[in-house]
Amino acid sequence: MQNNQPLLSICIPTYNRASILDGNLAVVYEQIKGKDFPIEVIVSDNCSSDNTSFIVNKYITDGMKISYIRNNVNTGMDGNFAQCYRRANGKYILVLGDDDYLIDGKLEKLINYLRKGDYGLVHLKTNSNSSSEEVFYDPEKFLQNISYWITYITSNIINSKYIEEYNFEQYFGTYLTIVPLYLAASIKHEKNLIISERIFADGIVSNTNGGYNFFEVFLENYLRLWRTFVSNGQISSSLYRFIKHDIYKRFLIPNIYNLLIKKDVNNYRLENSWGNLLKQYAFCSYFYFDPLIFITKSIAIKIFRKQRKITSTIASNLIRD
Repeated sequence: MQNNQPLLSICIPTYNRASILDGNLAVVYEQIKGKDFPIEVIVSDNCSSDNTSFIVNKYITDGMKISYIRNNVNTGMDGNFAQCYRRANGKYILVLGDDDYLIDGKLEKLINYLRKGDYGLVHLKTNSNSSSEEVFYDPEKFLQNISYWITYITSNIINSKYIEEYNFEQYFGTYLTIVPLYLAASIKHEKNLIISERIFADGIVSNTNGGYNFFEVFLENYLRLWRTFVSNGQISSSLYRFIKHDIYKRFLIPNIYNLLIKKDVNNYRLENSWGNLLKQYAFCSYFYFDPLIFITKSIAIKIFRKQRKITSTIASNLIRD
């Protein structure tokens, strides 16, 4: 790391979500106020028409060091993400969703994790209650452990040395613009890190998700990116087969149920969903068997919860009696 280079750049892309950004900056400021953390905070405002500028300048006036970038025109989600990475100065870059709030006290812990080594990609697990870390020298084992969570931008912190050589524009419109960058960094670097400690509370606001064709993005686009890395000899075909099965089993099946069966569409588009699914999985036996396992487990969980509720009610009544 160069002299005076921040260890970590926290970049927050935003557009017309001033109140949400306000809450995020308040949380960050509370954790850095009065402390000499080796970080920089960047807010990349994609030409918001609300009072985003007022919110950011409120914190700057109060003494919070923020590099505030306000675009003259809306460059789209992809352009704003790319700008965050290109304008960051830290050794590591975390692009933090404006509605992904850092948990109290966890920024200092994150900095301590990053100080311990030199990593290509650092992955923050969102579904862990433990407090541990694991260094990976085998990128394929690392990528197996991350699997489809590599698509979640806030969960991944990248070494900035890989930014300059990356062509963001090549992947604009895929809704997975940053994923090939994460893959390249984890493959090229000697070691990567998974932090199994919950650092942020994800998705404070969820009703704005969507706006794209769900199965086109997470089938066509996602698997195409992985196949490119197989074709280039950067990952093995066995890893690709694992990734393809894993996203289907643990991510797509629940969404098939919610989006296509329950019709809980949210803001997603669903044109040709079954066609995309059949194109990718029709000749995979697990395409037919895994949903049966999912249904069986779901029924078992419902029965268990119902039984536990009944038992709790009976026990409560006995105590009163």
